[in-house]
Amino acid sequence: MITNPILYLFTLAFIATFFFLLESKTSWKIFKFVPAVIYIFGVSFLLKYFLFFDTNNEIVNLNKLAIDNLLFAMLFLLFLNPARTINNIKRSINVKKDIFGMGCSCTLGRKNYWFLVLLSIIVSLSIQTLTIQFDFSSHYIDNFLLIILVSYILSHTNIKNINGIDEISKSMFYMLSGLASYSV
Repeated sequence: MITNPILYLFTLAFIATFFFLLESKTSWKIFKFVPAVIYIFGVSFLLKYFLFFDTNNEIVNLNKLAIDNLLFAMLFLLFLNPARTINNIKRSINVKKDIFGMGCSCTLGRKNYWFLVLLSIIVSLSIQTLTIQFDFSSHYIDNFLLIILVSYILSHTNIKNINGIDEISKSMFYMLSGLASYSV
């Protein structure tokens, strides 16, 4: 049984990486019908259901914190260049193939990778702190609207042209699917 929150996150990251690699490196037709994100959610859910993950307060709190931060960081990256994101989604649907890669510093370059990850997390934490500080009506709606606003403002800078935005947001999405299974 995993009781340590860091091992919990490591296990989810391993599951996400495993299914991403399985989907992208094999030609199994099953992934055309059921994408890797469903397997990530399902396996994570089964591990929790069969008590492989402990339900202690540390893991519960870490899970909520990680979901909140990753969700808004991922949305920030997706809204940073919405035209490119929409075009990539359309191409992905038309080709019936996953065209995004998993975001890692080995493919994006160390500087781009860490810049995008840190920028998205800083924006996410700043906006969450701002909404808590001013006690707006609905925490999630206000965060979402502020993420769109900040993304729109930064989309008029050269940040939107950095390669790797799609890959990192997909990595965050895969991790979110594993984290979400803990709440079910």
